[in-house]
Order: sequence, then C-alpha cells, then structure tokens
Amino acid sequence: MVTLYLAWRQPDQRWWPVGRLVREAAGTYEFSYTEGALDAARLANFAPILSFPDFRRTYRSESLFPMFANRIMSTKREEYGALMQALDLEIGAYNNPLAILARTGGERITDTFEVFPLPTRTDDGRYHVQFFVHGLAQLGDDLENRISRLTSGVKLELEDENGNAADPDALRIMAKLDGEKLGYVPRYFCKDIRSLRSALGNQVQMRVQQVNPSSIPRPYRILCELYSPWPEVFRPFSEHQFARIVAADIA
Repeated sequence: MVTLYLAWRQPDQRWWPVGRLVREAAGTYEFSYTEGALDAARLANFAPILSFPDFRRTYRSESLFPMFANRIMSTKREEYGALMQALDLEIGAYNNPLAILARTGGERITDTFEVFPLPTRTDDGRYHVQFFVHGLAQLGDDLENRISRLTSGVKLELEDENGNAADPDALRIMAKLDGEKLGYVPRYFCKDIRSLRSALGNQVQMRVQQVNPSSIPRPYRILCELYSPWPEVFRPFSEHQFARIVAADIA
C-alpha cells in the first residue's frame, strides 16, 4: 500500500496535512480527510475540496482522482522524458502515478496544495526518504555556482535552524565540503528527522542523489536522499493532524 498526504498551505507559511491518499494493493484509490483539515477549518477557514465535499466520507475510485491526476504531466508532453530523468524515475513510472506525485509534490500555480509521501520502513529496517532541496531561490545569483560543486553521492549536513518564525522545526541543508548553505529539508519531514537525529546522531546520513541541469525548473535541481536506522519506537507522522477523521469527530 502506498500512502500520500495532501498539505494545504497559506501565504503566511502555515500549513496543515488535510487529506490522505492511499493506493491499495488491488489498485483501488482511497481518499479521506485528516484531523489537520479540522484544524485548518477552525484556524484558517479551510473548506472541503469541491470533488471531496464531505469531511466525514471516505472516497474510493478504480482510477486516480482528477484532483491528483491533473498534477501529473501527460506522457504526450515533449518534456515528459526530461522530467522523468530529473525525477530519477523510469519512463514507465506513469503506471505508478503516486511515485511521480511523491517525487514532484504535485504543486500547481492555481492552488495551494502539495502532496508528500508517508515514509515506510525499508526491507533492511531503515528510514529512507528522497526529496528535492527546498528554498533554492534564496541563493539568488549564486545558485549555479553552488550547484556546479555538487555531484551524485556528495555528503550533505543538516543544521537546526532554531528561531525560524515560519517553521520552528526548520532544517538547513549544508554542503559538507565547503559548509555553505544550499536550502532546506521539506517542512513536512523536519519534525521526524529532528527526532531521529536526537535519538541517533550522526547515524542519520544525507547525500546528493542527482544534480539536474539548468534547463530543469529550479524546484527539481537537487535531488537528495536521507537515510538512518529505524528505531523500534519510531512512528512517522504520529501527530494527531495526520490521523483520519472519523464520523464522531464532527458534530
């Protein structure tokens, strides 16, 4: 079973996990709202998505819901092959749309939603996530210079950015060779990664998986992977906002 979460973000940088998309082993898709949707509704007037109008209902479909399918580039687009290379996915990944969404985030300029994957324990008992470095825009004119020094396999370091008003759990990504800042870990992974670093220290490792050329959109320039042992007591996304809404949660 593959699980993605749907995040809703605001211009003031607040965000909530508001939904959960699951692909069952049989290929059926399931969408349900999470407790984060109730928090967002209370704190920021979040309203149900038009195609999923009831917070209490679980939606099922044999095909991927249009809300998500529309966030995947068509195989007919000339850029499709280049995008798959940039994502480090096989061309045939279109048959696994959740893999594409997990890697791209499914962002569109027409709304404020983003998707991200639930980390799962690998067969050898490890925590392993792959993501693109966020916040590259902050590098400005120095972006290409920084990227030119990176190659696949280069080790990266993480630093807590305490005092970040927009994200108190923010983690900076630093180039280990020269100690220069590259960007940030996507915020939806930060709390769990901080927890792992607190428990495991330098057993949490991060490295460059792939560096993409300047012809690729900036959000997809630096693909990284982070891995560590998976403690027995560790559960990713354990906060209440990630839990599915049950009917009793709504009066």
